[in-house]
Amino acid sequence: MSSNYNKGFRSVYSLTVHIVFVTKYRKKVIASEILPQLHKIFDETCQKWECELV
Repeated sequence: MSSNYNKGFRSVYSLTVHIVFVTKYRKKVIASEILPQLHKIFDETCQKWECELV
């Protein structure tokens, strides 16, 4: 993730966001069989949003 600051007319800022994905009713439904597909989806989303999955 880049540590560059964004610069405006009278401001300098850096935005950081923390997103948590949870299942409905927090049930344990994520099985090992679907983890590769989820990882692929998260990677593609991170590339699209120019962010980092930690």
